[in-house]
Amino acid sequence: MGSSSYTVDRLLPRTVALHGVTGPELRRFHGACHQMRRATWSQGELWWLTTPKGSTRHEIAAYQKRITREQAACGHPQYSVWIFETRPELHAHILFVGNRNVADALRRSRLCIAAKIEPITDIGGLKKYLAKERTPEAGYRRRDLGGRIRGSHRLTGGGDRVRLSRQLERDAIEAGLVDPWKHTNAKRSAQRKDYRPRHSSHNVEGRGDPMVTLLISAVQPSPHFSQR
Repeated sequence: MGSSSYTVDRLLPRTVALHGVTGPELRRFHGACHQMRRATWSQGELWWLTTPKGSTRHEIAAYQKRITREQAACGHPQYSVWIFETRPELHAHILFVGNRNVADALRRSRLCIAAKIEPITDIGGLKKYLAKERTPEAGYRRRDLGGRIRGSHRLTGGGDRVRLSRQLERDAIEAGLVDPWKHTNAKRSAQRKDYRPRHSSHNVEGRGDPMVTLLISAVQPSPHFSQR
């Protein structure tokens, strides 16, 4: 069965902030990296992919799904963790378990033609680099995070800034390296929220505008309302 992170998600704490990567998110990221390093003891290596600046969330999700597909094809654990960055434009860094075959397959795909794909040679230095858009509170009394870019780093739509693939989340939580958290997704765009008005299941006149229907029914009640 699945981890408790899925079954009691509503009871768990949120870990997001409007203006940057939080302390709990950094701990999640570090725990995920630890779990991936464990996996490479038996197979694979650590790689990372950086999406182009100005990537959409849909495109970033497509990169992660493509990585998962290539990992499965090569028999690697489907482990990946990604962190959103906002400057100068939205993009993401995706760390994953793979090898040169996985990397070459990604480079050959049309999706990844503009992405940067490299092996990770200094995981400690990379973790410091990827913590640069953290909140001031996230770095309190910590000297292991490297420099921080000043100012607010607002992620349009909000949501978790550090995300794990399902397999990595499950295994890292079971290993005690990552704490369960309440998943927070991005808010839908204004266009997605512009729903059509819902109509009654009854067969009424004036279906185009509900106010017109109301006026018609008030002046001249329709016999259809009494029919089931």
